[in-house]
Amino acid sequence: MSVSNAGRINILFLGASPDDRARLRLDKEARELKKKIREGKDRDAFPP
Repeated sequence: MSVSNAGRINILFLGASPDDRARLRLDKEARELKKKIREGKDRDAFPP
């Protein structure tokens, strides 16, 4: 997590699904994270 000069916070979401394991639901996790940010009191600190 990094704070830009404008006081906004950027999040880099990285994920990988190993070939020999059950497929991860990274798309679902990313959607849930975005939803939580939108619902949070500091949502204006994050870019859209």
